[in-house]
Amino acid sequence: MSAAVHRFIRFVPVQNLQDSFVAYAPQIAANTDWKQDDKKLRRSLIKSVESATDKELATILANIERIDEMSDEIGQAALLSAISNKTLFSSLPDPHTRADWALRHEPDAFFRAESICYADGGRDNRRIYSGFHIKPGLKPNTDEVSTFAFEDAISKLVGNDRKVKLDRFERERTDAKGIKISLCHYTIYYETLPQTTKVFNEADNIEPVAIKPAREAALVFDSSSGLIEVLCDIKEIRVEIARAFVSCILKSEDEAESVALREYDLDRLLRPHAFSRDPEDCLASVKVDLLRMRDIEGKNNRIQVSLASDETRSLYDYCRDRFGSYDPTRNGSYASMASITIRKQPPQGRKRGKTIHLKLTYPNGCDLSGRPESERNMLEKYLAKWELVRAV
Repeated sequence: MSAAVHRFIRFVPVQNLQDSFVAYAPQIAANTDWKQDDKKLRRSLIKSVESATDKELATILANIERIDEMSDEIGQAALLSAISNKTLFSSLPDPHTRADWALRHEPDAFFRAESICYADGGRDNRRIYSGFHIKPGLKPNTDEVSTFAFEDAISKLVGNDRKVKLDRFERERTDAKGIKISLCHYTIYYETLPQTTKVFNEADNIEPVAIKPAREAALVFDSSSGLIEVLCDIKEIRVEIARAFVSCILKSEDEAESVALREYDLDRLLRPHAFSRDPEDCLASVKVDLLRMRDIEGKNNRIQVSLASDETRSLYDYCRDRFGSYDPTRNGSYASMASITIRKQPPQGRKRGKTIHLKLTYPNGCDLSGRPESERNMLEKYLAKWELVRAV
């Protein structure tokens, strides 16, 4: 059975569990003794799900796996920004319960929160993301004619005979300085080419069935800066989507210019680095604990040095002690990958603070996506502060 279902049954309070199973699996809810001992109740629910019919199980998995995906800090922040009843949402006891409540009571907001996670989580994924810039201050037109023209333009880009649907809404994002920015968000759904799979028909014979899966893309616009972010797994049409937005929605004849890619300067980490810190971030330590180096002559030879978690020496002291005159950080190699471990000071009353691992790969690979907004903004600030990032 899905690990998501186990987590859901384990963490959600009994009363909320009962409400959820009434909604997602009414037959299981009707056959469950909700007054029995807590541990016995949760074990019996797991057994009931394991023996559920295919139809019941499909419904349970479809809902609970979506809930589980929105139970982390990123999903919770997206839900909070999308739902209308923020007070009630915030009063619920745990992330799974809050996500479950949102799905059952504000399903449209839940759907939009999933779109927010897709868009914000993909901003560092160059396989699906492109940024563009237009002059600041332009306001999106929201009338039906403009929206239809934008939708029609996208339809032509993905294929004239394919369906396209737009969902537009307003939302906010907090920048690295803690300032809230108003954003216009377009979720774009479009049909892909048909895919064939084999199924049992009503006569229990095997037959091929063609389906056209719906794919998701997104466009996020910040009027104050003129930044247009396009997320789509078809690289060739991302610039065309931005141009269609400028023409159809912003009613501008200006050209959307590509935002310069940034590149990580990892060679700075081949020597001991002064990781300056701001007091308000409560950082206890910053340490380079992995370096991968390649031959500067362009050969594929490489060496990787990784420190054990209990190693007290710095990576540079370790390399000096271990390799001596053959120290790979001093022999003309260039750094192709680095891992930095950041430890925060423990909150009052606790023994340990949070540990943050940051992985950077030359030229522009990083693992910032999928992090909570506050953590991402902090890391963005320090990448610039430590001079590890440059525009190219």
